[in-house]
Amino acid sequence: MKRTRPSSAGCTRRFGTNTTPRPPTSSSPRTFFTRDMLAEYQHGVDGYKHLVGWLHTAFPNLHMDIENMIAEGDEVASFVTLSGTHTGPLRDLAPTRKQVSVKHSHWYRLANGKVVETWSVRDDLGMMQQMKSAVSV
Repeated sequence: MKRTRPSSAGCTRRFGTNTTPRPPTSSSPRTFFTRDMLAEYQHGVDGYKHLVGWLHTAFPNLHMDIENMIAEGDEVASFVTLSGTHTGPLRDLAPTRKQVSVKHSHWYRLANGKVVETWSVRDDLGMMQQMKSAVSV
C-alpha cells in the first residue's frame, strides 16, 4: 500500500480534523460525505451528525489524533486515538469527570473526493471500562 495519497488520504485527513474538535455544523458533513453514503451509521449523513453530536455532548473536549493513515486507490484506512473528559451525559450515564482515551480504526471508500462508504472498529467497551468506577460493565 502507498502512504498518504493526496486525493484520498488528504480528503479523509481534512474530514477528521474538521469534525472532531467540534460538533459538525449542518453543512460540514455534506462537504465530506455523499448524501446516500453507505455507512455503519443507520441514517447516513444525518446518523453521522447525530453520533458526533452525541459524543460532543458527553465529551465536549473530544479530540482525535490520527496515529496512522494509509491510502490505496479510492480506499483509506486510519488508526486514531479518541480522547476527552466525560463531563456531559452519555445516554443514561451521568458525567463521571473521567478522562478517557481509546483507539479506533476507520476505513473509508471515496468517490469524487467524498466518502461514499465507511466502516469502523471502535473500543466502546474500553471507554466504559475507563469510567468503571461510576459504571458496572
